[in-house]
Amino acid sequence: VLSGSAPRRVDADFPEVLRSDPTRRERLSDHDPAVARFTFPEAPGAMLGIGQIRDGSHVIFNFFARQTQDGDEGGWFTLISTRPRGRLDTFVAAGIENVVFAEAAVQLSGSGWWNGRPGYTFVAEAADLGHPGHGTDTFSVIVRDPDGLEVLHTAGVLSAGNVKKVE
Repeated sequence: VLSGSAPRRVDADFPEVLRSDPTRRERLSDHDPAVARFTFPEAPGAMLGIGQIRDGSHVIFNFFARQTQDGDEGGWFTLISTRPRGRLDTFVAAGIENVVFAEAAVQLSGSGWWNGRPGYTFVAEAADLGHPGHGTDTFSVIVRDPDGLEVLHTAGVLSAGNVKKVE
């Protein structure tokens, strides 16, 4: 996408005496060149993760997030959390509404069902930090109820599984 253009002044705005100085670039031409600026959309990508973390609770997750060249975003996300004293919670995303890639990491967000109740939102982040994934890759998630209150907030290094950027 062309984001702008303008002439670059390397000739007429500088003294004629610079033309004979081989260490200077000014006055090398009898014409000022045009300069064009371009912006490129972010490269599309995809990331896949399946694993578990232990951060006061035991969270098992899986996700797939993608972004196409056309800017379409999507994927899926689910998790099961076992809290202290054995309480089991589940979250299933109704849709991935936003995907942001940065180097070997992804942030995905959207809405879904918490223990079968709709209207909950989530923000999850995962990073592919090396092989094997367990012990190096990271995952974090915040799930909020319809009023915006946190029902789950956990983060950590994978104790099992892998996060992987896919081509």
